[in-house]
Amino acid sequence: AYFCAFHTLRGIDLCTAINTWFFAYTTIVMDIYTKRMMYQLKHTMLSSKINIPKYLNDYGIRPTAVRIIVFRAMYELHDTFSLTDLENTLDSVDKSTLFRTLSLFAQHHLVHKIEDGSGSTKYCLCRNDHVCRVDELHCHFYCESCHKTYCLDHTYIPMVHYPKGFELHSADYLLKGLCPDCRNKRHDWLCNSV
Repeated sequence: AYFCAFHTLRGIDLCTAINTWFFAYTTIVMDIYTKRMMYQLKHTMLSSKINIPKYLNDYGIRPTAVRIIVFRAMYELHDTFSLTDLENTLDSVDKSTLFRTLSLFAQHHLVHKIEDGSGSTKYCLCRNDHVCRVDELHCHFYCESCHKTYCLDHTYIPMVHYPKGFELHSADYLLKGLCPDCRNKRHDWLCNSV
């Protein structure tokens, strides 16, 4: 209350300032969210058209019934997922089979592994049709509130200059903060408590 009174005395209404800033931020986030949903919708429509056995063969993976089922489930998850997420989606496939399949897919660069600090390895489906170069890898965002990890597909890892003689094979770039949903919940709580 003191903070609001102080700013009101100076001619600045704190809630108006927060709402103005929030509106601008929400507009930007919604634009990003809309583009992301269109991207995911395009890939969902492709999932029914994709020839999964051929796709797996193109990556050097022999298509078995289980691998096809796992790939289809991964494709439908859209964003990052953990072994547990996949296990919950495919209750007919045991955990060790899922782990071996994910390891094989990662080895053949069909999925990327992400260490987000949560203690649970996350995976995301590689959308390229070739082994990703380091400059093609994208960033990920970990929400500290809901503990979800998001692929930022069009936000590439910045180039890092490293000493001569080193050879870079991969890079992880993780941003941490609040996702739009959690940020909105926090903003609503802050405005309602003032």
